[in-house]
Amino acid sequence: MTRFNKVRTLAFICGVIVLLAAGIILWERHLWSKEVEEMKPYLTYTRLIGAAKDCDEYWNVRHTWPNSLTELREFRPDLSEWAVDMWGRDFILVPYEESLGYGRIISYGRDGTPGGSGAADQDIEVRFPVEASTNWNKNAGQRLKRSDLRIQ
Repeated sequence: MTRFNKVRTLAFICGVIVLLAAGIILWERHLWSKEVEEMKPYLTYTRLIGAAKDCDEYWNVRHTWPNSLTELREFRPDLSEWAVDMWGRDFILVPYEESLGYGRIISYGRDGTPGGSGAADQDIEVRFPVEASTNWNKNAGQRLKRSDLRIQ
């Protein structure tokens, strides 16, 4: 085998190794991205629970329930940073109704419209006061995929 053929063979083998490594990296990135997308409904749910707890705190301080997300944000300015679902849309706050005994905080999911089907497009709703709505809120979270993301 000539020197030129040896160099060419070595270059070919190095190229194959680089392509395989790039393919593995891209595949891992794809799997990670897919896993993150599947987690968005549950992460939104945890944010909704936090906002519902803030409604409880609002009641404890003001002895009235918030009528809008704006009122809640004025009460808790830091809420502006995370009172959005994982698709970047504001939560919907449905005020407390005495006849029902609860208020609601809703995300319309990935599609952003009421209703929806499938894990990412379905509506996610939690209720407040949180303690009185424990079973409802627990059931709302049970159908969502929980975090088992790997730390990288």
